[in-house]
Amino acid sequence: MEPHAARWIPHDLLFPLRGRCVVLQNLSSADAPELARAWDPSLFRSMLDWPDDTTVEGTRAYLRRLLRRPGIHAYVIRYRPPSTLPEDRRATFTDPSSTGLRETGLAVAGITGLVDLRPVQRCGEVCCTLLLPAYRGTVVFPETMLLLLQLAFDTLRLPRVRWRTSAGNGAARAALHKLGASVEAFQPAADVARDGTVHDTVVYRLLHTEWPATRQRLLQRCTTARAPQVPTLTADPVARYRP
Repeated sequence: MEPHAARWIPHDLLFPLRGRCVVLQNLSSADAPELARAWDPSLFRSMLDWPDDTTVEGTRAYLRRLLRRPGIHAYVIRYRPPSTLPEDRRATFTDPSSTGLRETGLAVAGITGLVDLRPVQRCGEVCCTLLLPAYRGTVVFPETMLLLLQLAFDTLRLPRVRWRTSAGNGAARAALHKLGASVEAFQPAADVARDGTVHDTVVYRLLHTEWPATRQRLLQRCTTARAPQVPTLTADPVARYRP
């Protein structure tokens, strides 16, 4: 099927996105208390922005800056153990009939977003993906990408999706290579972080013609990837976010 320009996007197409183990819900500043307890300073290495501290107010201010980005559709990533699903749905990764499932008590696993879903762009960008340490290397990342890319390619029928990451962010670049995204451009001194640090940027892309094969690889990874050990949250640590 040929791509077309995405027009106005109904809210219920964007939120929530439901998979087998992952639910992507609309991110808001109301998520600050839960995120402030959960995430770790190491998440923000090689990022352009970060919370000032681990307080709820510091986290809320960070989320508000993120949500002011023009055209962003931001998500909080939540994990749902397959054992909590009805047995007939445990093998289904993106089942529209899952709309009736309870979405309370899900563990927060990180944040992500899509931006530039406009007709003039003809491209979506996956941005601000941060996974908590306990969820890295698990089923959460491939299933999150599966949900976002299905929205971009299958629902919105965009011709391409891109990612921008710091050239020094080795973990993000390795994850994108494993995903099957190709390097589209290297942009020296393209971005400036909040503290004035200049970052070289690498742009990755995936085309709609590459999506069927990528989708099969993601489905396979979702089948074989390990489940996370959901951590028990403690009181807010006393630490600065900036590494």
